[in-house]
Amino acid sequence: MPYYPKSQILTNLYTNGDEYVLSTNQEEYVGDYYELSNGKKYTGKNPTQKPNILLEPIPEGFLDQSGEESNLPSQVLTEVSSYQTELPVNTFLPQFNTPLPTKSDYISGNFTRYFCKKTTELRYLEITQETYTKLIGKSNDILWSLYEPFKIPWKITENESFNYQSNLVNTQEVVRKLNLDRFEEALKISYSQYSPSLTPTDSTSSPSIRGNRGTSGGGVSGGGTSGGGGY
Repeated sequence: MPYYPKSQILTNLYTNGDEYVLSTNQEEYVGDYYELSNGKKYTGKNPTQKPNILLEPIPEGFLDQSGEESNLPSQVLTEVSSYQTELPVNTFLPQFNTPLPTKSDYISGNFTRYFCKKTTELRYLEITQETYTKLIGKSNDILWSLYEPFKIPWKITENESFNYQSNLVNTQEVVRKLNLDRFEEALKISYSQYSPSLTPTDSTSSPSIRGNRGTSGGGVSGGGTSGGGGY
């Protein structure tokens, strides 16, 4: 370091932090320092107190990266948090949807229902086959990493008691296999849902749906259930 006369050195300065970092390792500095006439600052009360390490202004965003508690107002923190969790462009979340059986489904007596579970919490959604396919295929336009997709074969014959028993067995098998905690409770599953019945006056008319209480996307908290949309 070149020689500086005492008239060009401001000694016995002190920083409590939040101002400078050591140029050697970028660690925040707290302690004594002195300043030269050219504006450069070094550790130590004066040049004779070693070591004399060059200090640099603390980089923008340094405190946030180091894990220090932010002094931002709570409203601002909420807005920042929301911004940081925004989805990538052209990426969407699975949405609750309850597709109805088609005429050909009723003719065959078989229908497939598609669902997904959020991996980070106890939340379930009924979804379309298209959404299920995207999740299974890990499509780039859907946030597949947060959801576990699954499907359940569903009987919709004219024998409602048969439908109920078959759908109960099929549902419980999937629940057991995938460990779907409280799935039936969360979505209020009715095992005779979508069972058809013919109208008394016209046996050729399209079947009406019996036992369809409707399901909704839901999560379980505490001792009850709660419905909702997409998550």
